[in-house]
Amino acid sequence: MIFLVLLLLHFLAIILVAVLWKSRKLVTRQLFFPMLVLIPFWGCISFLVLEIMERKGKTGIRDIELEKLKINDIKYKRIEIDRDENQNITVPLEEALLVNDKVTRRKLMLDILQREPSEYIELLQSARMSEDTEISHYATTSMMEIQSMYEEELHILSQKYNDNPDEIKIALRYRKVLKRYIESGLVSGNILKIYQLKLDEILGELIRNDKDNKKYIMEQLDNMIDCGKLDEFEKKAFDAKSRWGEEEKIYMILVKYYRNISDGEKLKNVVREVKEKNIYLSHQGREWFEFWLQGEF
Repeated sequence: MIFLVLLLLHFLAIILVAVLWKSRKLVTRQLFFPMLVLIPFWGCISFLVLEIMERKGKTGIRDIELEKLKINDIKYKRIEIDRDENQNITVPLEEALLVNDKVTRRKLMLDILQREPSEYIELLQSARMSEDTEISHYATTSMMEIQSMYEEELHILSQKYNDNPDEIKIALRYRKVLKRYIESGLVSGNILKIYQLKLDEILGELIRNDKDNKKYIMEQLDNMIDCGKLDEFEKKAFDAKSRWGEEEKIYMILVKYYRNISDGEKLKNVVREVKEKNIYLSHQGREWFEFWLQGEF
């Protein structure tokens, strides 16, 4: 009996929706109508909820966290600035410091500072040496602020990680920020070494939780060379090579290692191996291979 009542209400709801649609009083899109027809009772409730949300403007507004896009070769980014109300100019960033017009050059620098200065660190480092004292000041101040933000975030992440060493989300965020800071060129010397060793620790923890994660293993091997942990490098590197012998990254890491310890013969052997095994190379990998292939190879 209850089922028949619900079925009757379902058909009445369909008729009511059809009438309202015809009179253009519904805001829900027509593509949701099959849901109402094909799903008895729950289809009506879902359609009603959707109609209410549409009227309140609540659909499609959930924030989705997206990682910032990062273009590897920042010098090819282009920025657009207003010269006046009716005219725009577009200038490659690598030319920003070469523009003769001081007003334009300063506008370009201000535009960078208003966008995302941390994505333009290489350019800001060059700008610090500019003969234009105002440009140099802007660049220096901006880099100090970026460095301060990195240090503050790393301090907070360090405390969180120490309090929750098994929390993977914290470790992942810590790894990401450490890696970006190390690669930024903002830190050097003993401080850089400390951060590299910390990154090794974090990667080690992530690998313990995910032993087959190729990305973390390759990152750790590369970082081990940078922070001087060479005593345990070769064993880990050749273990990775036995597992992923077709990956260009492991050969690039081995070449970096042999260059670091000044073992030219083994370095040549690695490059020859890439050639003989016909290892697939990306665009970056081909550039790397052609560089080392010069000379005796």
